[in-house]
Amino acid sequence: MINDTVWNSLPGNLAIIDSSYVEIRNLGFTNGDRHIRLDGIASSDPLSELVLDVKGFNISQTDVLTAELGIDFDGFIDGRVKVSELFDVPRISANLNITKFGFNHESLGDAAISSFWDSKNKLIAVDLKVVYVGNAGTHYPLKVVGNIYPEREHENFDMKVDVDNLKVHTFEPFLSSIFSRMRGYASGSMTFTGDFSDPVLKGKVNLMRTEMLINYLRTSYSLTGDFNFDKDKMWFQDIQLTDSTFGKGTISGVISHKAFADWAIDLNLKADKLSALNTRYNPEEAYYGRAKATGTMTLKGPVDDLVLKANVRSEKGTAVYIPISYARSISENSFIQYRKHGDTTINKKVVPYTESVLSLQLGLDVTRNASLGIILPDQMGTIDVQGDGLLNMGIDTRGEYSMYGQYVMDNGIFMFNFQNILKKNFQIQKGGLITFNGSPYEADIKLQAVYKVKTSLASLPDIPNVPKSTRMNVNCIVSLSGNLYNPDIKFSIALPDASEEVKRTIFSLIDTTNTLEMNQQMISLLVLNTFSSSSGLTTTGATLGLSSYDILSAQLSRMLSTISKDFDIGVNYRPGDQISPQELELALSTQLFDNRVTIDGAVGQSTNNANQTTQIIGDVLVEVKITEDGRFRVKAFNRTNSTLELNSGYSPYTQGVGILFRKEFNNFGELFKRKNKAEVPNPKPQQKK
Repeated sequence: MINDTVWNSLPGNLAIIDSSYVEIRNLGFTNGDRHIRLDGIASSDPLSELVLDVKGFNISQTDVLTAELGIDFDGFIDGRVKVSELFDVPRISANLNITKFGFNHESLGDAAISSFWDSKNKLIAVDLKVVYVGNAGTHYPLKVVGNIYPEREHENFDMKVDVDNLKVHTFEPFLSSIFSRMRGYASGSMTFTGDFSDPVLKGKVNLMRTEMLINYLRTSYSLTGDFNFDKDKMWFQDIQLTDSTFGKGTISGVISHKAFADWAIDLNLKADKLSALNTRYNPEEAYYGRAKATGTMTLKGPVDDLVLKANVRSEKGTAVYIPISYARSISENSFIQYRKHGDTTINKKVVPYTESVLSLQLGLDVTRNASLGIILPDQMGTIDVQGDGLLNMGIDTRGEYSMYGQYVMDNGIFMFNFQNILKKNFQIQKGGLITFNGSPYEADIKLQAVYKVKTSLASLPDIPNVPKSTRMNVNCIVSLSGNLYNPDIKFSIALPDASEEVKRTIFSLIDTTNTLEMNQQMISLLVLNTFSSSSGLTTTGATLGLSSYDILSAQLSRMLSTISKDFDIGVNYRPGDQISPQELELALSTQLFDNRVTIDGAVGQSTNNANQTTQIIGDVLVEVKITEDGRFRVKAFNRTNSTLELNSGYSPYTQGVGILFRKEFNNFGELFKRKNKAEVPNPKPQQKK
């Protein structure tokens, strides 16, 4: 039985075996019109020979013998192989044809193999051709012509190898630990010389429309160029790389070996906005995401212990996420064995499977066009921020991970999740810090984020010269500090538009030093859009009624915000009375065109129940980044005047428009110096003290 196919032995077979004499008669197997038959004599007589006759045999059935070598054959073979002087130096001659020949799952065409023994020159002449007939014509993907000298001590090979549009995928099994999805074609000429123990391949092959995926980084590259072969090495110079987003790079290097074993790599890459990472979430990885970079990279070492070093600057399109979790899993480890209860068999020693190791030593100049995402533990929320920093990372496939440097936040979103009850997007304030001190568990964070609300003072006691119906802008501030994996969280509030006298009065009613009360005030402002009155300051029926409308408004806002992850939508409704107007307001905030346009505002109407007059109310802020880095910006706003402002009696609104320019510098000369975009800083490793 071979692969579920029954082969029957040939009748009348005979085998005679002696110490120096073997005679075979009609020994073989048959299946329908296919057969494998061995006939002849093997002895010291040079005229005796063994003949292997093959018809219609599917050579893929021998894959069980070559699978461990990364070799797979396909096709149907017909022909004869003759062997003489089997007990001395074997003389082999063959005349074989393979239809539908395939190598490593790639169909190459039909193969013809012809060889014969030249007794005068003591050589085996070999002629191998693979012909492919397609719609565009006929070509020969592979030709091997030359001689083999079995009796020589050295220089056993003298052959010429020509390839013409040979599919690169045929070599993928030999490099599968590093590359996959290899596509493209190779054309060129080579010579194959050397000894049986030390063969030498020399020549040049041109790679065309070639693509490959680097497994660990999950990034694909296209390349075109010349690939050179020499003794114990393959090398290439200035081959152009292109990724799927049209990033470019130039790569040069050497792939060395010892008699086509013990492979090692020495590559150098210059990248220009080239993809360097494209991985998805994996609980076993310390990070994931997309990265585009400009700079230099090297990849060196044996294939089972490679080291990738890079000094690069992040480019637009970079978004790296660090999921923080205390969870650990051992269920997939190979050193754990499971057996049935009562099993008394002795366990054999288990040798853990070891994959190739890839170590990364990265010097990163992180710029504001890159996004850093941090998923906090215990579903506390997520941080999605842009900023600057010089970081040094050390990572390998064994799970070792280190990081040094400081990341300075410029802007971003902190999606705060309070026990899955409250989810709000806080605007991260400029100047926040993440400091990496080696182990990822030793990173420190210092962050402050703001969520803006507009609320009335109805739930607070009377404030002199301030009507109860007054609506005031309140900044809800959340601060994170300490260890990134277990940060301290504090809440505070700010009143940006109130006078100093009003601020003193309100803060005298709210104990900002009491953590419990500040937590309560924050939840009330975020959920009910009103100050908390649970301290006993007031419990009027009007306030209770107002809170019920705020609860309904908050629930409706949460439902509307689930429509799209790109928009934060809110609804505020206040019924009003004989003193306070009835108000209905729709709030909307979003970032459009790759965060180049920010819109934050609320539009609605206010109806005065006393005189039945209606007024349109609206607060809108639009900010547009003229340049990609945000250095030039345009802002426009419309703000409803509060009764606390001096000009509230003259106009219900205040409008404004402005152009902003920002540049950071360490001395006055840097203010006028243009930065060379081609420069990539080489951050020095920071040693832990």
